Amino acid sequence: MFFRTSGTPEREYLQLAESYRESGRARQRVIATLGRLEEVRASGELDRLLRSGVRFSQGLRVTEKPVEPNGESSELSPREKLLHAMSEESPRNALIALLHRLISEDQIRSARVYPGMEAAPPDATVTEGSRFVLPLAGAYRFILNPQDRRQDLTVPVGQFCWIRGGDRIVACNDTARTMLTVTFSSKFTRFLWYHHPGDGSHFTPPKLSIVFHTSTAMSPGLRHQVEAMTEAVALNYEDVFRGNAQALLAWCLRELRLDSGQTLSAGRLRYFQVSAYVAGHLSGDLSRQAVASHFGMSVNSLSRLFQTQAKSGFNDYVRRERVELAAKLLRSGHLSVKEVAGFCGFNLTAYFIKCFREAYGMTPTQYRRGHRLTSAATEPLSPL
Repeated sequence: MFFRTSGTPEREYLQLAESYRESGRARQRVIATLGRLEEVRASGELDRLLRSGVRFSQGLRVTEKPVEPNGESSELSPREKLLHAMSEESPRNALIALLHRLISEDQIRSARVYPGMEAAPPDATVTEGSRFVLPLAGAYRFILNPQDRRQDLTVPVGQFCWIRGGDRIVACNDTARTMLTVTFSSKFTRFLWYHHPGDGSHFTPPKLSIVFHTSTAMSPGLRHQVEAMTEAVALNYEDVFRGNAQALLAWCLRELRLDSGQTLSAGRLRYFQVSAYVAGHLSGDLSRQAVASHFGMSVNSLSRLFQTQAKSGFNDYVRRERVELAAKLLRSGHLSVKEVAGFCGFNLTAYFIKCFREAYGMTPTQYRRGHRLTSAATEPLSPL
């Protein structure tokens, strides 16, 4: 990746781009436009980028760090560190370096649990797997009550926030922030280091981001630590929870280092990207046309991708993910069957009940009743 300029001399823009080959020809694609060049230069950020080792398409390259008048090297901002990592390193190596720095500098200052929403709006995102968010710059804000914004939950820099699978969240995107989030799925672990400009937009994935999916499911050690987080939540003791959060970050670093490091095929990487998008938008429009359009591919290409990678049709895959999420929500006991159907993207409750019965051999109401009767059991009821 590299930086380049585009536009006219009167309106010149600074862009982050990458090179690729298509049909034997070298081409370039723009990843993000960072703003008008004169504005970036006026802010002083361009000079810092030039001195941080960033490569420009014109061949300009300065490797030394910026030096202040007192002779000390100035520290790059978290956003600039992300930009530098995007231009120089592989996603896996960049994330390894980031996690190593966070651990060695003991940057988890406090830890908390996301409390959840009592009455979530229809556009709330339902989390498929457990995850954590850790602000590196700015702050992450959750909207807990759309009718009373004074209840917003603000997660400041250095605070580890644990979000349980099945929680419903609405993020406030009106302030700039740089974040690390890690999502723990049964299929893979997803690392996302990104910057949001705070312009209110809802983009997936963020334009300035580094994303990495492990090539396998969680290792036994990481899975055990994720389970320990759930136990730490029940203890409701901040020092214990913070200690578990630090341990989890160390296990995440180990997971990255132990990953085979093999470059995923383009198809496998695209499958991970689409499946992650599906997991985060189960309550929304996941028609083949909508998802294919979002990723700039044809409907037939999307269908072939899931037939090859998941051995399943795309619609069947989405239906299965929605039903599994519904089971998690039913076990929580807070929502009616109709509400669960709506949050999982089923427009008709009758159709939801039909799909659920096909997967679990019982109606949602029977499933919930059975879960309550066996709440002391270690394992929930599983699909047939």
